[in-house]
Amino acid sequence: MKTVVLVLLSLSVAFLFYILFIFPGNIIEKFLKIPDFKDPMYFLVIGHDRNIEGTSRADVIIVVGVKFKERKISFLSIPRDLVWNGKRVNSYFNKGVDELIKVVEKITGVKIDKYAVFDYRSFKILGDELGPIEVTVKEPMNYTDKVQNLNINFLPGVHKLNGEQLLAYIRYRKGGMGDLDRIRRQREVFSKIFSKALNMSPSKAFEVYSKLMESVETNVSQKELIGMLLKLKGEISLSFFQVPTVPQDNGTLKIDWEKFEEVKRAFLEFRKPKEKKSYNIIVMNAKRNKSKYFRPIEEKRWLLTVGFKPKDVLWEDTGIVLKGSLLLVCTKDHEAKDEIYDLVERVYPHRHFKLKWAAYLDGADLYYDIEKSALKIRRFLKKPVDAIVVLGEVGG
Repeated sequence: MKTVVLVLLSLSVAFLFYILFIFPGNIIEKFLKIPDFKDPMYFLVIGHDRNIEGTSRADVIIVVGVKFKERKISFLSIPRDLVWNGKRVNSYFNKGVDELIKVVEKITGVKIDKYAVFDYRSFKILGDELGPIEVTVKEPMNYTDKVQNLNINFLPGVHKLNGEQLLAYIRYRKGGMGDLDRIRRQREVFSKIFSKALNMSPSKAFEVYSKLMESVETNVSQKELIGMLLKLKGEISLSFFQVPTVPQDNGTLKIDWEKFEEVKRAFLEFRKPKEKKSYNIIVMNAKRNKSKYFRPIEEKRWLLTVGFKPKDVLWEDTGIVLKGSLLLVCTKDHEAKDEIYDLVERVYPHRHFKLKWAAYLDGADLYYDIEKSALKIRRFLKKPVDAIVVLGEVGG
């Protein structure tokens, strides 16, 4: 009798393991009686820092579109400093998630079906449950804030990070590119976590969902979440968009409606974003070694990486020697600044660039110093100039 019980018990465990980890997803859906979902379906994802910084402002506002049949997901980021009807968008969250949903629907023209509100505790849980997440740190990251219980200390190199460390990595604000670096890190980490979430087993999804419910407000049920993950298992097409904006003198942003119409169409049609356009970029040699081979090497590097050559390459001795690397942005277009930085990061993935902007005093002084130094050797900056990439000694 004991033998029969043991055999039946073993068969039951094996069957449960098969259902949760091996059984085809479409059969699991029928087994769990998961309903069909609207296709496409739109979610509002809100990230806020109430539990860490003592406020209830929305730091992250993203509309997520999911096309289940075509296995496509689009993300549309709404800047928190965007002004709508005289108020910053993130301030509407103080009146509740429903109020923010109404504003987002008016801005995007999209009917929001579901929502999820995360705080930093949620992110720590995801990092612990789905980590470690591999990241590449390009510069020393050191920062301590006792008020926020924040202690960041990373050396350059490849790191595998879990919850607490991962949270510190995305919250670091003191880099050479400031908040732009922070946004890029968040997108990088979010993409990797999302990919891991799609490959969770149903049992793991149940476990993570239960832990998240302590720090997440959502109208997505556990059953719905499992069903969505099952429908999206495998290869997924991801597209990222951001509401284009025009900066105002008071530091707020307004929607650039002309550009937004095209962005909105691409988002709703689940298209990939347009390829980055070319810019008028000058590459300058600020290393001690001044070789004429610097020009062909850099031209080839840019052509192979981003599809166009720099407008000019200053390889000669201008008298400027720099430790480290610097990006001097000369255009006043905020969106172009971000795109240029993305291009430079792609061309030089192992360098860290400090940012200077010619629209401001320190950047303007540097631009004129470079121009004067070039004139001394009878080199003229070919205008218009969108940016100057200054390559100094590595490790500075």
